Amino acid sequence: MNPYLAEILEHLVPVLAMVFTVVLVALAKKGVQTFEKKTGLDIAEQHEALLDATLTRAVALAEEWAQKRLKTDAPKPDGAQKLHYALDFVEAEVQRLGLDVKGREHLTKMIEARLGLGR
Repeated sequence: MNPYLAEILEHLVPVLAMVFTVVLVALAKKGVQTFEKKTGLDIAEQHEALLDATLTRAVALAEEWAQKRLKTDAPKPDGAQKLHYALDFVEAEVQRLGLDVKGREHLTKMIEARLGLGR
């Protein structure tokens, strides 16, 4: 192979790869926008709705768990125990569903608001 051609390709290939990547990202974004427009779906809105449903279910399960414990000889669970129970459930569900969440502290605040612990 010609040494000049090899030198040119050595510098040209990374530049072309970068340009190709930018074009692919732009096409993917346009495809998602077209999909959302045609179907009337908002992916971010669905993500929030799924997270909200998961949080609501977690709080209901934590309350149910606390009620079951009252029927036994176990001590009455406090708010922190219910929070921990709900948080464990939400973290497992978020991982299972592949949701993107800001972090454990963010989830904790959202659950605390639903449990009424932030008062």
